[in-house]
Amino acid sequence: MLTAGHASLRDDFQISTVELDACVDAAVEAGAHGARMVGGGFGGSAVLLVDRVRARAVADAVRERFAREGFAAPRTFDVVPSAGARRIA
Repeated sequence: MLTAGHASLRDDFQISTVELDACVDAAVEAGAHGARMVGGGFGGSAVLLVDRVRARAVADAVRERFAREGFAAPRTFDVVPSAGARRIA
């Protein structure tokens, strides 16, 4: 779903960038379960769904792709899912 959502943003709405497309492609090729741009505006960001054991390899693949294509080095952050926002009584 993540990757299909990115393809729709790229192809149907034409709001992606070449850097985000490269990030998504490199991540999926390196073993991410899915990837999608988020944010938009002036470049946005991408969310990648990756098993913990593959996180470093996927991040390295994205960095290598950016270097090969002459893009600025990306910043990566490892995060884990947590409960969403809710009212505290």
